[in-house]
Amino acid sequence: MWFWSGTTVSEDEISDIPAYNRANGIMWICYSLIFWLSTIAGFWSMNMAAWGLMTGCLIGTPILIIAYRQIYGRYKKNNRTEEQRNET
Repeated sequence: MWFWSGTTVSEDEISDIPAYNRANGIMWICYSLIFWLSTIAGFWSMNMAAWGLMTGCLIGTPILIIAYRQIYGRYKKNNRTEEQRNET
């Protein structure tokens, strides 16, 4: 799974692919919760729903980018460590 449109993450870049995919899935689920809550709020007040959507888009998107960068950094293989392991 990758984050940016038009880019890919190679299997060789990630140290633990299932954990990386799981972390990405959790990130997207958390991000979508604000939109689900906005949908539910829309049954009572369209203004509450609109505020929820604006919050999700304006504040949630930068948080999503930061979260992905942390996930990628956590699971990215350290090339120097891999090269040192191969030399021994």
